[in-house]
Amino acid sequence: MGVWQFYSSHLDRNMNGGLRAGFWSTIATYQRVFIELERLINFPDLDREFTADHFNPKKDDYDLWWPTSKACFLVLFLYSIEPPLYFYLNDAIRTMNKALLPMLGPFASAIYLVLRGAEENRGDKMETGE
Repeated sequence: MGVWQFYSSHLDRNMNGGLRAGFWSTIATYQRVFIELERLINFPDLDREFTADHFNPKKDDYDLWWPTSKACFLVLFLYSIEPPLYFYLNDAIRTMNKALLPMLGPFASAIYLVLRGAEENRGDKMETGE
């Protein structure tokens, strides 16, 4: 929900003039997209926290360190959609914008865990030299 709240507040701040007339239509479109994402990802328990245990990956749909989990796919998909969430996230981190922490903080933590840990658990991972 934090990412959805971020998009809503971002659109609210940045739409002006003639664009403002389409604000509610745009918000409704994004709401439908996020509802459809929830439906497609089909988590049995939407309130369950994602996990990330480097030493004991759970190998389930909620494990951010398991490369084929639904959680890993969802975080990577959200990171790559338009408008570019990575740009806003990077900007918030570089400027230390604490106002966005409640909305983007959990997502930033999730993407960090995916990028840090999921690679280690891939079956097709390239071996490093010694």
